[in-house]
Amino acid sequence: MFPDREIARKFSCGEKKCAYICHFGLGPYFQILLVDDCKKADFFTLLFDETLNQTNQKKKQLDIHVRYWHKEECKVRTKYLPSTFIGHSTSEDLSAFYECVVKLDLSKVLQISMDGVAT
Repeated sequence: MFPDREIARKFSCGEKKCAYICHFGLGPYFQILLVDDCKKADFFTLLFDETLNQTNQKKKQLDIHVRYWHKEECKVRTKYLPSTFIGHSTSEDLSAFYECVVKLDLSKVLQISMDGVAT
């Protein structure tokens, strides 16, 4: 990485440490950037999809994305918001969805989209 730096030579990062850094270090930073982008946008769309997560006790995983027009880049961006685990779409599960989007200005929501019904 940086062979001329002592601290870089001693740096090691296993699977769990890397996951921890990404989840608690990089993740919140990129979410702040995304919220700031959404504040600059006139409107945005929330997209969600629930899938069965086999590794997490067979609970449903709700993935949330936000899509908006990035004025500086003059293009549409689609970015990932946090996932949450839900059961059978109870009011508690819906509040988990709200917790994922609460930092956004919901008055700017133009549309809420979801995938189609699985057959």
